[in-house]
Amino acid sequence: MASIMHPALPRPSVDPARLALSRARTCYRHLAGQLGVAWLGSLESLRLLWLREGVLSLAPRGIARFEELGLSPARWPTGKPCLDWTERRNHLGGPLGAALTEHLLALGWLARRTEGRSLRITAKGRAGFASFGLPAALLG
Repeated sequence: MASIMHPALPRPSVDPARLALSRARTCYRHLAGQLGVAWLGSLESLRLLWLREGVLSLAPRGIARFEELGLSPARWPTGKPCLDWTERRNHLGGPLGAALTEHLLALGWLARRTEGRSLRITAKGRAGFASFGLPAALLG
């Protein structure tokens, strides 16, 4: 069987803004992208969240963990799974997702980029997210 050789096609250039957007961004007011999906996965694997009838709530150990980080609202909001358009998996949405994202920004774990919705992980955030079990490859 003969093979047909095709000339090497040029690789499409990677748009840095699109790459940053897919890595970490806000979706409405909550964390999305690769980081948001990994964050939800970590909260679930550490059993810091409960999912009941489509509603995500912090478990008592989750409340204790976030209170250790200085977040202690009068009443904890609930959240919901939100399908991530780049990852095709859920991240943490709703009021709980927004409250935790705002707290991550206030802690200095995340910083807003000058334009758009993309976020960057800070040095402090790399250590903080690692303490929740997120992989170093994602945080680097």
